[in-house]
Amino acid sequence: EKEERMKSRMQSLSENSPDMIIRMNPIGKLVYVNPAAAGFLGVDDGSQLKKRFSELSIDQKFIDFIKSALRSIKSNHAHVISEIEVEVNDDLRIVEVKAIPEMGEEDELETVLFVVHDVTEFKRIEQEVKEKNKKISDSINYAQRIQTAILPDTGLLQQYFPRSFVFYRPKDVVSGDFPWFFHFD
Repeated sequence: EKEERMKSRMQSLSENSPDMIIRMNPIGKLVYVNPAAAGFLGVDDGSQLKKRFSELSIDQKFIDFIKSALRSIKSNHAHVISEIEVEVNDDLRIVEVKAIPEMGEEDELETVLFVVHDVTEFKRIEQEVKEKNKKISDSINYAQRIQTAILPDTGLLQQYFPRSFVFYRPKDVVSGDFPWFFHFD
């Protein structure tokens, strides 16, 4: 009874998850597809559930990953996690796919659970942050070049103050200190 309640809870979580959840047997036949995955896979009713994964009309890169993950899991029974680009309705999406082996009573592979999470928006934001950081770094480096160009020449300074030096060491790239030298008459 406790196990049935747990299965019911897991089913409810799966049905309402924004992530695609796909369960298939070790030879690649679909066993379960949640609603989020049904649209992606083109599986509208239960009649397609017994089809092999490779028979569905979806992005070939996704099919190749599933085949590779199944081979890997069959050989070493370890999780497989990867990020791949797939085309969905003429839109390129980046997804993180976790393949989780589900073992039976005698430690034989019963099914493989694939959890597919769309990370396209996260990757887009990450790329924007990288671009902004690059622009900021470029601006700071340019400011350093300008600052270095306007610093007084230490050779000229030592003509008038022979036993002198300028200790110039910015905390980071640019400094807030500007030594200034002016010869008057």
